[in-house]
Amino acid sequence: GKINQYSICGLPTVSTNLGATGLAYEPGEEIVLADEPDDFAAACIEILRNDRRTEKLAEAARKRAVIDAALARAR
Repeated sequence: GKINQYSICGLPTVSTNLGATGLAYEPGEEIVLADEPDDFAAACIEILRNDRRTEKLAEAARKRAVIDAALARAR
């Protein structure tokens, strides 16, 4: 899905819980989840303003996506 594509590209992701359903991403570490519009907007703004957080989130998400892709290929 799109979240995995973003993660493989090293892009941090903000999603709703519904959008991340079925994914093994760790909330707050590999993805930011927000269901309410104000919370979603605040999460996006934080990512845009906090380079260190963005880098950590993106790297962790990329690792998760690579692991998930490898496991999917192994099945």
